[in-house]
Amino acid sequence: MFCNVRYRIIEGTSFYPIINAAYQKQISNHNKKLILNLYLISLLSLILIIGMAIIYKQVKRLNKIKRELSATNSQLIDLNRQINKSNIDLSEANHIKEEYIAQFFDMCSSYIEKIDSIRKVLLKKASNNQIPALIDQLKSTTVVEQEVIELYHNFDSIFLNLYPSFVEDFNSLLKEDEQIYPKKGELLNTELRIFALIRLGIDDSIKIASFLRYSLRTVYNYRTKVRNKAAVSRVEFEDKVKQIAVLER
Repeated sequence: MFCNVRYRIIEGTSFYPIINAAYQKQISNHNKKLILNLYLISLLSLILIIGMAIIYKQVKRLNKIKRELSATNSQLIDLNRQINKSNIDLSEANHIKEEYIAQFFDMCSSYIEKIDSIRKVLLKKASNNQIPALIDQLKSTTVVEQEVIELYHNFDSIFLNLYPSFVEDFNSLLKEDEQIYPKKGELLNTELRIFALIRLGIDDSIKIASFLRYSLRTVYNYRTKVRNKAAVSRVEFEDKVKQIAVLER
């Protein structure tokens, strides 16, 4: 072309369509490959999106299951605590029953012997026509008073055998300057005995009054007076007393 050789120019131009066709074909093949790759990438992207959506749902489902399992575990833990507490309460109740049943039979046997002894004395006086002495003995309340004292002593002894730290634990619920201790020679006094009965589950003032041979008002006044000395909430005081632990065997 520089030398202006027309033959070479004409000859060279004859190759342009062939080169261009080959070039266009190459571009077409390349575009087809690009389109195919684009389809493949789109398909893979769609599969990836679907997979991620499935994984997301599974993760949400697993999280939900974990929360449900956590809630179930919490319920099981609470249930186990309740069962353990019930077992402890049953064990304590059985312990108390065993102690008191044994003492009950001993006391019944002792009372039967005492009644029989009194019967013999009364029969002897009646047989000997000692009517005034017989009447005096029947009028006397000394025997009853002695038996009541012995009953309370037996109760105090058995109770403190079950709850040896009751007095200290009870006073820990009271203000320091309002604590209650039995006098020398006593195991329990009236206030302690009332709350000892409450610790055993006898919280009805009528039953307490009957057992201690007091009026209902007297028992009520004692309970109110002690609650006013509480270092804890007055409402929760008797519940705290009921939680004082029994001696483990």
